[in-house]
Amino acid sequence: MHFFSEEAVSEQEEFLFPELEHGTQVRLEGRLIRGNEAANSIGLEYQGHVLNCVPEQGNIRRYKKALFLKCVVEGTITRLTKQRMVAEKRPTIIVAKVTPLEEENQHDLFES
Repeated sequence: MHFFSEEAVSEQEEFLFPELEHGTQVRLEGRLIRGNEAANSIGLEYQGHVLNCVPEQGNIRRYKKALFLKCVVEGTITRLTKQRMVAEKRPTIIVAKVTPLEEENQHDLFES
């Protein structure tokens, strides 16, 4: 056993946010910084990292007005890989609800 080896530390550091366990219901505050319609996913900037988020149902288009705003994202953590035998090192949020905490300050380009 290696209690103080660098190998043991690096293995633990590989898992991002280990407290976000698979199946846990979460309510995280961050900023939605990207949307990908082809993958039907959005990115939540949370504590200096970007977490992948997929809607529980439907399309990400309903979150378009929340993009680039500070939001609260509610959902369930998944750490399943496509193979389902290995835990993902980075959690994904299955989004049930997005609540913007700011108002959109950008106006239409053609608005007078």
